[in-house]
Amino acid sequence: MRRTLLLISAIGSFGLLTGGAAAKPSADYRFEDTFASSVNGAAALVPEGPVRICPPCEEFVRTRVHGKRQGVWKWPEGDGLRLGNADRVLGHNGKTYTISMLVNLDTVSSYRKLVDFYNRDQDEGWYVYDEGLYPYDLDDFNYNKQRIDAGKWHQIVMTRDGDGVVRGYVDGEVLDKDKDKDKQVANGSIDKLHFLIDNEGGTEQSGGMIARMRIWENALDNAQVKNLGD
Repeated sequence: MRRTLLLISAIGSFGLLTGGAAAKPSADYRFEDTFASSVNGAAALVPEGPVRICPPCEEFVRTRVHGKRQGVWKWPEGDGLRLGNADRVLGHNGKTYTISMLVNLDTVSSYRKLVDFYNRDQDEGWYVYDEGLYPYDLDDFNYNKQRIDAGKWHQIVMTRDGDGVVRGYVDGEVLDKDKDKDKQVANGSIDKLHFLIDNEGGTEQSGGMIARMRIWENALDNAQVKNLGD
């Protein structure tokens, strides 16, 4: 029994979940006419963006996602999502996580921010950069390995483990990994995360649709990401 407990403790401190099946996420958003998580304890997402004349520009709609008709949230470029109480869904004071997004982006050229960790006031975080997934600014990450197409559904997964190693995945395939020594893609504003929206006044973002977003406290391994499904 003591050996078992030590093993569990070691895995938890390393921040990497291993095995073929992912543990239950700490937050799960399905966008079926709600921003609430189906997992208790996670805060609801909040739409964020500029004041517009139109009554609201973003909306819940139903569309076909990988052959199945389901609810999604559709947003214009400039809008996005905010998650408060982020410390409840991230691990190790915001330094370990898995974030999975099932998204369909309108624009994938240049920089398009996916996840912001610094309350929208720094150019840090996960981006789509010229059709590739890129943790800015980790130069040794091979961002152009797996193409992300505009107007198509992709499952994009971003992880950071207890050793500061980040990995990116598109449609279940691992792209690359790099060491995030300066915590550029770790939470610098522990109570808040932003998704799909750039810094205040910035333009590095895309409109599109999102069908599901899940967050885990730890980094899933390659097999778990490959077996996530939609």
